[in-house]
Amino acid sequence: MRVFLLGFLVGLSPWLQAGEARAKVPPITTASNWLERKWTVQEGLPGNIVPSILQSRSGRIWIGTLDGLAWSDGLKIYPIHSREYANAPDQGIWSLLEARGGTIWIGGHNGHIHAFRQGRFENLTPQGIGSFNIDLGESGDGTVWAGGPLGLWRWTGQHWVRPTGAA
Repeated sequence: MRVFLLGFLVGLSPWLQAGEARAKVPPITTASNWLERKWTVQEGLPGNIVPSILQSRSGRIWIGTLDGLAWSDGLKIYPIHSREYANAPDQGIWSLLEARGGTIWIGGHNGHIHAFRQGRFENLTPQGIGSFNIDLGESGDGTVWAGGPLGLWRWTGQHWVRPTGAA
């Protein structure tokens, strides 16, 4: 058995080496070339516990903390307060998703769901979703899904529906 395995590996050796030559990987840059930045409440975050971070296609960094939502341009933190933005989530951000159409979906630690589109927040929390952590996802066809301990919900573009048979 050992002789067979050794012969098999030796036989593959030229093929593996040729594959290495074809797939040259650029060298890893050293850590000294990287920029490290630490963000906390002192820099403007609503809280220090961060369950979710999203970089949108526009480059904006969305930061969901258990004490609220903020965004950054990479240099400065901009907390989002409900007193400044109507319908903005004001605490307990659990998940963030940028959907195919550009809408930023925000799933709450307390069961709420918000959408940010065209510069405005909308509270789109469905009845009966519960007061738990909400996870968000998008399927291959662009459908936005929300899930929590009480089940799964699908966004139709107008409202949330429970799929047939979803618990």
